[in-house]
Amino acid sequence: MEHQYLGLLGDDLQEQIAEWEESLLDDQDAEDTEDGPDSSAPASYATYEEYEAATAAARAAEPDEIDYMSDL
Repeated sequence: MEHQYLGLLGDDLQEQIAEWEESLLDDQDAEDTEDGPDSSAPASYATYEEYEAATAAARAAEPDEIDYMSDL
C-alpha cells in the first residue's frame, strides 16, 4: 500500500496525524521522566576510543523517533 505525501492529505487527516505524532512524543517524554533526572557524575574516558564507544552505545539505546513522513 502506498501512502500519500502529508501535504496531499485532507486537513482533518493532517491534524489527526499531527496529534498522533505529538502523543508519541508525549509518551516518550513520560517514559524519560519516570526514571528521574540523571544525577550521576559525567563519565571520564582514558582514550578517545572509549569515549567513541560509549557515545555509540548511548545513541543505540535511544529509541528512534516515529513520524508519518519518515516512516511511510
